[in-house]
Amino acid sequence: MIDAHALLATFGTLGVFVVLFLESGTLLGVVLPGGGVLFTAGVLCAAGEHGLHPVWVLLSGAGGTVLGMETSYWIGRRTGPALIARLKGQRVVSAVAAARELLDRHGPVVAVVAARFVPVVRTLSGRVAGALGVPAAVFTVAQSAAGLVWAATLTLSGYFLGGVLPGGEALLVALGALLALTAGVSAYRRRKAARG
Repeated sequence: MIDAHALLATFGTLGVFVVLFLESGTLLGVVLPGGGVLFTAGVLCAAGEHGLHPVWVLLSGAGGTVLGMETSYWIGRRTGPALIARLKGQRVVSAVAAARELLDRHGPVVAVVAARFVPVVRTLSGRVAGALGVPAAVFTVAQSAAGLVWAATLTLSGYFLGGVLPGGEALLVALGALLALTAGVSAYRRRKAARG
């Protein structure tokens, strides 16, 4: 697991860019914590640590995610269904299925924007969109807007929470909120699956 604080202390906004590019643009077999890095960077910006500034964090985060997603899209476009067929692992296969279902059910714009906010699906959505032939212009506009909103939401949430609470407390509150959200989503999915 990546230690976001150490990453930011060592590499600053370059670290943000690289993690988000790799999360969106490559298929390393692991899901990188891009959202956690952005949120932590926002908290550290509020604390004035490591010379981080929220505007530069936001721009490097948005830039990394947009360029990474474009790279992923063009890899998917070039390699097509053959690449998707070779993917292994239950999480990866179910993430591809979820991305494909989003595309089929809601169309490319809604699917690309929604995928940005779903971990694991976000990592594969560019490649799947490319492989399934989503038009390049539609994909670029939708994923760029979604990437900017996503990066801004996480960075500014961390920045404002970090401004209200000291750094360590802000991260603990965020972790608690994330755990509560995860438990809520899990309970909702179990109830929904039991019904039908």
